[in-house]
Amino acid sequence: MSQPDSEPTGTLSAPIPDFIAQAERFSPGTLLANRYRIVSALGKGGMGEVYRADDLSLGQPVALKFLPPAFAFDPARLEGFRKEVAAARCVSHPNVCRVYDIVEHAGQPFLTMEFVDGEDLSSLLKRVGRLPEEKGIEVARQLCAALVAVHDQGLLHRDLKPANVMLDGRGRVRLSDFGLAAAAEDLSATQVRYGTPLYMAPEQAAGKEVTVRSDIFALGLLLYELFTGKRAYTTPDRSPPLSKPSSLISSLNPTVERVILRCLHLEPEDRPRSAAEVLAALPGGDPLAAAIAAGVTPSPEVVAAAGTFLSLSPVRGIALILGIITLLVVFAALYDRVMLVGMVGLPEPTDALTRRARDVFHLAGVPERADAVGYDHDQNYLAHEFEPGDITPWRYRVQRRPAAPIHFWCRHTPSPIVSDLFYPYAGSIEPSRVTWSDPPPIVPGMSSVRLDVQGRLLEFMTVPPEREPEPDTPLLPPGYDIWRRWFEEAHLDYDRFTEAKPSWIPPVFADARYAWVGTTTNPNDFPIQVEAATINGRVVSFHVIAPWSRRDVGSPVHGIAGEGSATSQFELFVAILVAIFILGPIHLRTGRADGPGAFRLGALVFIIQLFVWICETRHQFGSYAALLLEVRSLVLGLAFALYWAALVAGAYLALEPLVRRWWPEAVISWTRLLGGRWRDPLVGRDILIGVFGGVAMTVVGMIGNQAPGWIGEPPSTPWWDWWVPNTQVSGYWLGNVLINIVYSFRMAFLYNLLFLLLLRHVLVKPWLYGAAYVLIWTLIKARDAELFTSHDVSRVRLFIGLAFLFVSSLIMLGLLVRFGALTVIIAAFVMNTLWFPMTLDSSLNYAGSGLMIMAIVVGLALFGYHNATQTPSTD
Repeated sequence: MSQPDSEPTGTLSAPIPDFIAQAERFSPGTLLANRYRIVSALGKGGMGEVYRADDLSLGQPVALKFLPPAFAFDPARLEGFRKEVAAARCVSHPNVCRVYDIVEHAGQPFLTMEFVDGEDLSSLLKRVGRLPEEKGIEVARQLCAALVAVHDQGLLHRDLKPANVMLDGRGRVRLSDFGLAAAAEDLSATQVRYGTPLYMAPEQAAGKEVTVRSDIFALGLLLYELFTGKRAYTTPDRSPPLSKPSSLISSLNPTVERVILRCLHLEPEDRPRSAAEVLAALPGGDPLAAAIAAGVTPSPEVVAAAGTFLSLSPVRGIALILGIITLLVVFAALYDRVMLVGMVGLPEPTDALTRRARDVFHLAGVPERADAVGYDHDQNYLAHEFEPGDITPWRYRVQRRPAAPIHFWCRHTPSPIVSDLFYPYAGSIEPSRVTWSDPPPIVPGMSSVRLDVQGRLLEFMTVPPEREPEPDTPLLPPGYDIWRRWFEEAHLDYDRFTEAKPSWIPPVFADARYAWVGTTTNPNDFPIQVEAATINGRVVSFHVIAPWSRRDVGSPVHGIAGEGSATSQFELFVAILVAIFILGPIHLRTGRADGPGAFRLGALVFIIQLFVWICETRHQFGSYAALLLEVRSLVLGLAFALYWAALVAGAYLALEPLVRRWWPEAVISWTRLLGGRWRDPLVGRDILIGVFGGVAMTVVGMIGNQAPGWIGEPPSTPWWDWWVPNTQVSGYWLGNVLINIVYSFRMAFLYNLLFLLLLRHVLVKPWLYGAAYVLIWTLIKARDAELFTSHDVSRVRLFIGLAFLFVSSLIMLGLLVRFGALTVIIAAFVMNTLWFPMTLDSSLNYAGSGLMIMAIVVGLALFGYHNATQTPSTD
């Protein structure tokens, strides 16, 4: 170790015993601590003396560092010595000199550390002047990697200078001397100024603060000296002014000069944010390759700093925007042919249907108040067989039946109504909302009305009182047939029906039952059965029964895809839960977990879930009882939001380090976005391509749905998501848009990306793991779409369905492999959001929300285009 030009300031001293001050240091052959035999002195300076020694126990050379005799008994120096060992042992990296332990000999402590057979950078530069540019870049990259490792442990080196950088016999960098290393929060106001004045950042020299960017400034000074052979400043007061490196070395690479000058900005906020960012900016800098080659998991900072993408050309950006718009036009053209909501429409506003439900309540003699409203669909309507070989498109089929498959319901209760359930199923990300059957109709006075979307009565029921009621007062004028009035509410001609024997048990207790059979006025004259029940002459049940009717209508797990989708989500949910408890603690203990990123993600999920509760919950403050229920609802809403925030953050802590270790390129833009760099060009590019991919996969699926009908096969079942029409209910629209953010992250990151990562790690060969991914996801989607279980799926339809699912999975694979996690998350969000009701008919009440969905998709694409085409500043 050579004598440094300027020793660290801020040292302390204590009285030195004469025998220590006059004692000779160790000669070759001296045995220390019965283990270490001195070979030779390596260097001496104001901060210590270093000797080469042989470790007789292990048979290896080591370096021993002693405090200078003047400080051997200084309590402050001794404490600093121990802290140096503790700090250095926190950092494990091939470019950091390893410190083994602290040992005592004759009352004098010394450090044992890795012996580096080479010389320090200070003596090398004095000997050769400056390094060749290619070698200088290699040394600079290794030095940056070492500094990243130090910063990843929450430490600041605070004494970065050529004398503390060793080069071994093969030219590899070893960052040494952690005597001043510490966490910023552990430093006192006095300790902030400790360091070597010539290599201090301005803010550190002024005693203001010391941060990562203070080490970056020292790194810039070191790089300046490395590439020019001269110091950037010759005095601690920064005079004379800094000369550009190119004024000293005319052939210097301009990229290297830009990196150095960015590091030497006097204002900390103008410097690079991390050593990883410096590493990425150096010519040929590949921090991911360096980290992986070193056998370590790259830190989030290293991942965020990786990548060479600067900006997207405006021509390509505009081409993508035009492609998105074209696909949206195709999507709009196919919407009414594929989506059940598009076929049926929602011709009546929610308010109008609510008024119709109140009319039914009035007819039944119950309070005319709507406490909860919503929409369901009739899965049995869609599953009911048509004539064999019927190839009529579904949008015409629904017009041939007497009722629409989408229903509106309205419920009234004598007390505030809240859902009894909290989690519909384990994989759900939404708190339970009031439905047709939740809470169950068990409280006297609970009343429910179901209408189709055209306002026709389908079902009514009310729970009778607990005690025998008084004789009923006629609700209609004498001589008026009450049943004729109920039939009018159902838009049925009473004269086309005849009395029959009741066959359906009413859902509530009754003392009299009635039934009629007949046909509708529909041209196809479907047979209809109407069943009703009364208690003491008051109607408690009225039900219009079609050939496909069943009472399990509206169950949230019943849909076009059956229960397959919920089942597969539950299976993946359990796997992720197991990973959280096994991998999470391991990654936290080893320091691989991205704690700040997990916290930001968890906080975002918590805020989103809380907003969903605000938007989708019926808030009641009219009475003390209502207020108590509101408090209960708030507690459950907070618990649900906290539950999902903890689950997502825990999954991120457990699983994201695996991606960073095995496939860090897939999360570069995602890591930048999570770190607050939302205007980064790479982030913008991946958002833009994600929008394109999401719309493309949606259109591919819609074409696959329609393709069988184009070749003369029976049409495929319409698409449906059970909560879609609920976006027409106040607050649900915004709530469902927000919940899609969480759902899309879960499906894209935690399922698709990690699934491909596992295949990639096991199968290794790209064609093999790519084929396995596409095949497995095709089969999973086919199961969820019931292609293998539905009795009416022909071989031709099965082949077409599998072919288009294969194409969709292939697109998802391309997005994952070529662009990574952020692109797939955006694609999933776009696909989920495009399920919302929309129409080009401005007369329909949901035309506005449909335009808002289109605006969100196009706006997201324009946001991505704007950022992707901006050239980042390199000043």
